[in-house]
Amino acid sequence: GYRSEIYVMKDKKKPQDFEEQIGAMKNGAWKGIFEIAPVYVSNNSYYNSKTKLYTKTLSGSGLSTEETYTVYVRNVSGIRGLDYCDHEVRCKVSESYAGAVKTAKTTKSQLTGLRFDQERITDTEYDKDGKCYTVALSKGSLTMALEGEFRENVESGAADQEDRIWKDLPLSKDDQKNYMTSKLIYCVGEARDTE
Repeated sequence: GYRSEIYVMKDKKKPQDFEEQIGAMKNGAWKGIFEIAPVYVSNNSYYNSKTKLYTKTLSGSGLSTEETYTVYVRNVSGIRGLDYCDHEVRCKVSESYAGAVKTAKTTKSQLTGLRFDQERITDTEYDKDGKCYTVALSKGSLTMALEGEFRENVESGAADQEDRIWKDLPLSKDDQKNYMTSKLIYCVGEARDTE
């Protein structure tokens, strides 16, 4: 048998730190030992043929942004030996494993999309064909209402990795705890038409 096992602990750790904790784990009770439930993979479903890399998303309520975590990946194989004695077959299995660690600091969720909040933009005309808003220079000023798209699972561990959530920009002080503040640059352009 063969499988990959993935474990996560806070701060910088060594392989031996993980092995000691894995040995201390009784009946799969990982809470209080690891940050998320151990991940066991026994097939190639997470192999990316384009990048030629094995990619596995780790998520859970125990993980948060701007923390340092160490991920330990070990490959485990069970070596089965057959011992014949008095016409009975006894099966002995010895475990063999090798693993490596990687320590990294997590980041806040990055912006993945941008849109105008149409209901909060005043004194503008929306050109559906050109998909843009125009405002007459005679208005003098304009308040833009922008929203940014982020991955929702940063805030909710129960959310799917692909779930998205829209946040008002600039971000509120509370949202800045989990989401990266985006630098917004505005410019004034010219619209040419027949009128």
